Amino acid sequence: MPSMEIPAIAFDHVRIGAADPAAAARDWSVVLGATPVERPGGGFRFQLDRGALEIGAGNPGPQALGFRHGGPDAWPSELHGVALEWVAVVGAPATRPAESPAGSEGVHDVATARDRVHAIDHVVVRTSDPARAIASWRDGLGLRLALDRSFPGRGLRMVFFRSAGVTLEFVAPIDGAESGGRDVIDGLAWQVHDLDACRARLVAAGLDASPVRDGFKAGTRVATLRSGTGGVPTLLIQPSPRTAAGADAPTRPGSSVPGGA
Repeated sequence: MPSMEIPAIAFDHVRIGAADPAAAARDWSVVLGATPVERPGGGFRFQLDRGALEIGAGNPGPQALGFRHGGPDAWPSELHGVALEWVAVVGAPATRPAESPAGSEGVHDVATARDRVHAIDHVVVRTSDPARAIASWRDGLGLRLALDRSFPGRGLRMVFFRSAGVTLEFVAPIDGAESGGRDVIDGLAWQVHDLDACRARLVAAGLDASPVRDGFKAGTRVATLRSGTGGVPTLLIQPSPRTAAGADAPTRPGSSVPGGA
């Protein structure tokens, strides 16, 4: 049986900055329904079933994307405005979690299994240059290009890269000039098993969550979280049964962009 090629890198985390990381970690503990681990060098990490959220001191908002790698190769510290962080692991980076302190696997004891966030669904990146994104993320870093499609009705071109079960969703206006401007991490979407239960938990905690609505992809349900995230555009997604089973099927544009209607 032929051996399968193992990706050189795999998505690990998204890092957000906060003026008070401890206070931000308390807020995100409510949002995610998970308990963070305090990192020895400062900051906090929420380890989910797929992906992790790291919080550190810095300007509020998304700061960087983190990846695991299994070799000595030198990796870039940023790509066209998106800061990159690298975690070396022994073994296949696509299957092994990042090395971290004892207990950093995350203890989901704040909420029940059904009403907590269990995974990062996708990270939205605003770009002015989709072709450059493909050249950098697929051709340069080796991520799988899962979708490249224009949606004239919404005036968007969307380019999706997949890594370790997480989608990096690059969004650009169709009629925008490819100016070579800096890309910006613009929002986070989180996957839940039971969106009604998750929304009820968050509303009971005093957070502002939109009513649940159908997602643009058949079978998905979404809600926008409008508080408790330090201003980070945030979407909650209950996937269709097919997607939950592991199929790569993107949501339609609009509900896949955090904060979208």
